[in-house]
Amino acid sequence: MLLGLATTVGFAVWSMLIRSVSLPPTAEEAAKMVRDAIDRPSGEYDRRFTGLLADSTDKWVVVLREVHEAVSVKAGRLAIAQYALLASVAIALLLTIAVLQH
Repeated sequence: MLLGLATTVGFAVWSMLIRSVSLPPTAEEAAKMVRDAIDRPSGEYDRRFTGLLADSTDKWVVVLREVHEAVSVKAGRLAIAQYALLASVAIALLLTIAVLQH
């Protein structure tokens, strides 16, 4: 029972570890990308705008993938902690019932 509680606390603390992931483009970076896209002769707007969208999308895809992976790892650890807690409570309940019957 004590081992189960220690496991629960250990996995719960482990799931709270802070992970560093890539950051989305800052407001300054986004503003610079927009200025670069519109600061061209009018014939280049379509191509520049398409490039701006592609660059923005590429940056966000990386950020969202890393955040998803980090959250998934934390969720897995927290699930293990919750199962260990459930097992500990069940064992404590069974031991209590056994002691009360004797």
